[in-house]
Amino acid sequence: MSKRRIGAVTFDLWNCLFVDDSDEPKRAAAGLPPKPVTRRALVHEALNRHAPIARETVDLAYNVTDAAFPQSLARPTCYLDGSRASLGSCFQA
Repeated sequence: MSKRRIGAVTFDLWNCLFVDDSDEPKRAAAGLPPKPVTRRALVHEALNRHAPIARETVDLAYNVTDAAFPQSLARPTCYLDGSRASLGSCFQA
């Protein structure tokens, strides 16, 4: 395993802080998996380029993370259509 330090941490604003599933019907019609499934596959692929890692390990990490956060924080109700006025309202329980 590489001893390199982490150089950056990024946050996926879309579908983490902002819910935007408007393209899911198009993805399904094109035979593509949902974005959460694709995201896991891409993370697995990226990690596997640096050191062998089982897909099950990536899935476990996502499953634990998903379970660790209340649903209200994991999938806030801030929609891009303007139905919520401010980002702060996304985090109210």
